[in-house]
Amino acid sequence: MTSDKKRKAQKAKALPENGSPSAEDERAFKEIVGAVELRGVHLFKTSASFYPDRFREDDDATWELKNQQPEFRGEFNSKQSILYAGIRFGLTIEDNAEDPLVEVLAEYALFYKLPEGFNCSEGGTKLFAGRNGIFNSWPFFREHACSTVSKMGLPPVIIPLFRLPPVAPE
Repeated sequence: MTSDKKRKAQKAKALPENGSPSAEDERAFKEIVGAVELRGVHLFKTSASFYPDRFREDDDATWELKNQQPEFRGEFNSKQSILYAGIRFGLTIEDNAEDPLVEVLAEYALFYKLPEGFNCSEGGTKLFAGRNGIFNSWPFFREHACSTVSKMGLPPVIIPLFRLPPVAPE
């Protein structure tokens, strides 16, 4: 299976078909949140493309930032009590003509330590990676994308904050 197919399979399995996590996964997620400690955020893979022939310096040019939906996966190593979250972000900047002007991709590996003997369910692990892993790595991607665009000699861009969807009250 190619890596793209694996990513799509992981993404598809992240939530049940109805789009909402089970009550059991929510409980497991809350237990993880209460016990976890972030130990590392590593830029694992990146690529960036600038298409200078599409750049226009006129005052009428407006840019549209398009964030791709983050992709994620989560794994738990019970022997080491480490929860791993792999997160992939993408950003495309387009001009008025809707042609990609800039594309920035980045993949991060986040490592979280849990108490020895802690048990993570697969559903709780995926939920944690999809919520906290994305939220914790977003500032790193924002900085990376902004500095990359700047190094291309383009005007500064402001990438918005990442907003988590609201969680239904209990």
